[in-house]
Amino acid sequence: LETGIDPDGRMRSNFNIAGTNTGRLASAMSDFGTGSNLQNVDRELRSVFMADPGYKFANLDLEQGDSRNVGAICWNTFVETHGEVFAGSYLNACESGDLHTTVSKMVWPNLPWTGDPKKDKEIAEQIFYRQDSYRQMSKKGGHGTNYFGKDSTMAMHLKMPKAIIGEFQRSYFGQFPVIGSYSRDPKLTNWHNHVRQQIKDRAALTTLFGRRRHFFGRPDDDSTLREAIAYEPQSMTADEIDTGMLNLWRAQRVQLLVQVHDSILFQYP
Repeated sequence: LETGIDPDGRMRSNFNIAGTNTGRLASAMSDFGTGSNLQNVDRELRSVFMADPGYKFANLDLEQGDSRNVGAICWNTFVETHGEVFAGSYLNACESGDLHTTVSKMVWPNLPWTGDPKKDKEIAEQIFYRQDSYRQMSKKGGHGTNYFGKDSTMAMHLKMPKAIIGEFQRSYFGQFPVIGSYSRDPKLTNWHNHVRQQIKDRAALTTLFGRRRHFFGRPDDDSTLREAIAYEPQSMTADEIDTGMLNLWRAQRVQLLVQVHDSILFQYP
């Protein structure tokens, strides 16, 4: 609330198109010493911003963008070599209407699922551990597992016992073998091992949009592998939202305001 605004009442940011390694924009205080990072404004603070008279705000985001990109990568990498069932398992879950409830149903099959999407979501919202529901665990655990998070590291960040995370990952990989394996056996064909081989052979990755990045860390270090695994889905999200923003700008029907990593804020009459 104490951030400086410009004389016209607007808050502005400086956007750096080379501020990250993934293609995502980075924002900070404007060149005039006002404004701030407008990409990380807490939801509870956004009510202080007002649209111009006669306009309303709209914020469009990519629903489960990173997760869908993981599914797309797995599909494009393995469908020809391993068939649709293997390659499409995670992408099908993303397209099911509610990824996190679908994952909950697959990881905890013994819960009284009904087949009704609304009722099953209510079941998934039941408490699993402390304050987290089954659905929330699927969201947090699935995201971290996709990005090669180890059970010990995830347990620390999620404030959960290591054994619970380990059991979740075993079930998760059992349902989505195309992503990875809890055993991390290098002989198994999956996305994680595919990235490992790419870094070992080329020290570089090229996304489905053609954005290439070189990795200079040791190829056999987990830190390098985690960075490489997270790179392509996150980079694709940036290119997807920027492409959408460019199309909106060309249409000249709205006033673009902010690109927020995986969403676009604009105002319209």
